[in-house]
Amino acid sequence: MTANDLGYDYMIDADGRVTATYWADLTIDILNDLVNRIKLSPKNPTITCGLSDFTRCSSAELSIGELEAHLGHVKKGVPDKAVALPWALVAPDPFIFGLSRQYSSMAETLNTPYNYYVCKTCEEATAWLDAQTRGN
Repeated sequence: MTANDLGYDYMIDADGRVTATYWADLTIDILNDLVNRIKLSPKNPTITCGLSDFTRCSSAELSIGELEAHLGHVKKGVPDKAVALPWALVAPDPFIFGLSRQYSSMAETLNTPYNYYVCKTCEEATAWLDAQTRGN
């Protein structure tokens, strides 16, 4: 099964930026699938930051327990870096935005190796990522 079959697509560009675009309802399987694909990618050690675009998502089927389990899964798939990887979550839908904020707070509490930023537009996310990775 491809990522596209699950309702998302992703790429890792030459600068090490991961961009994931979702259009299906968010589930733990979809989120974990991306982590698995990144873990297995030969580009994994070159990743510098990421952007998850939930603009086309309007609902999610995720419990708090599933979010916490996913964050544990994420911790295992991170390239070994000295600093937290910046990752922007774009969520214009109020429900997905709130869920993303909760996810970001849980990630901080669980000490994941990511620095999450939740916003409503890709432009805002890109500007934040550019500022975070400038000089790296």
